[in-house]
Amino acid sequence: MHNLKKLDTVQTNQILGNIDLAFHTVWQPQIHGIWGWLCRFWSLAIPKLRLRLPPEIEPFRKSLVLLVVIAVAATLIAGCDSKPAGESSTAESTKAAPAGDLKKDYKDIKVGVSMYTLGAPYFYAQVNAAKKKAAEYGMQFISTEARDDMVKQLADVEDMLTQGIDLLILNPKDPQGLIPATRTATKAGVPVIVIDSSIDPAADFITTVQSNNLANGELIGEWLVKKMEGAYIKIGLLSGVQGNPVGKERRQGVFRGIIEQQLRSTASMGFEIVAQGWGNWSHEGGLKAMEDMIVAHPEMNVMLAENDSMALGAIEAIKEAGRQDDILVLACADGQKEALELIKKGEYGATGMNNPVLIAETAIEIGLKVLAGETNFPKKSYTPAVCITKKNVDKYYDPDAVF
Repeated sequence: MHNLKKLDTVQTNQILGNIDLAFHTVWQPQIHGIWGWLCRFWSLAIPKLRLRLPPEIEPFRKSLVLLVVIAVAATLIAGCDSKPAGESSTAESTKAAPAGDLKKDYKDIKVGVSMYTLGAPYFYAQVNAAKKKAAEYGMQFISTEARDDMVKQLADVEDMLTQGIDLLILNPKDPQGLIPATRTATKAGVPVIVIDSSIDPAADFITTVQSNNLANGELIGEWLVKKMEGAYIKIGLLSGVQGNPVGKERRQGVFRGIIEQQLRSTASMGFEIVAQGWGNWSHEGGLKAMEDMIVAHPEMNVMLAENDSMALGAIEAIKEAGRQDDILVLACADGQKEALELIKKGEYGATGMNNPVLIAETAIEIGLKVLAGETNFPKKSYTPAVCITKKNVDKYYDPDAVF
């Protein structure tokens, strides 16, 4: 056993300085994998490292290097336990934040919900669900409706910020137009959760909570091909609003599902969009658009709407024209109560699950976790994709539902 003389302060600082220099110059370059890093370190550092160590501790050179290896390895391993933000699952994100982690008591938290419209029952259900969820936690709640006016929605957000909201839940009118609102809120220290409608990635927000429009659409498209049993599909398409990214995702999902199912079934594909109308997501809009479409395109045998409200309006026009037996009605999304009732009767083919209550509740839960200090959320938080048909409608139908 070697006897070490007591090192003075200067010698100690020299040793530590040399070890730090060696770490930054020899071992810091990017070497992927902890064990690869250690092996490279051990093979290169021992023969090449030239530390000026006092003769009293020279015999312990390898021990000192080993200590550095162990310390760095522990740091790397600890870092590997962290999960990248983009890998967080919706289920993990929606767990309620413990009250002790919040910077404020629940009763002192004010939630603001900004809706671009309440023009369909779906949106009413969304706001009511958010209000109910906030009340369960004892939080304060305010909401606004922009009446399809982007400028008003920007002003609505500004007004809620002046009222001291702590969390903003935003259903944006326009994906680019509401970017300034998200930046203003975030700059004020108010986290933004986007719901239902998509927003431009340049916006400053935590996550977007919505149904998986592509996945829902694919399921609807696959079901349609099976239902038509080889008949050539001629679709009258009812879309919501021009330029809306949600509507685009929904119809593209259906088209993808049609193509994939046809390829699986017959190794060929083909269908036709005979017309596209715009119903502004509403019952009345769907009715008017279908009245024009059904006259101009009598060859149509499928009516596909991007939500249930428009489809329900379109059914009225189809019945007035006496075409209910030869036009199959279905929607990309929503699961509205009235649509499910018609599905049960066999008067409506299918719809995708887009539960406004689940979306709103999920947004509140994620918001609470953000206020508790969590930051690890994906940019998209999806609810489950489901194709609702006569076979499974009883599982999803709630006669007491608002929507």
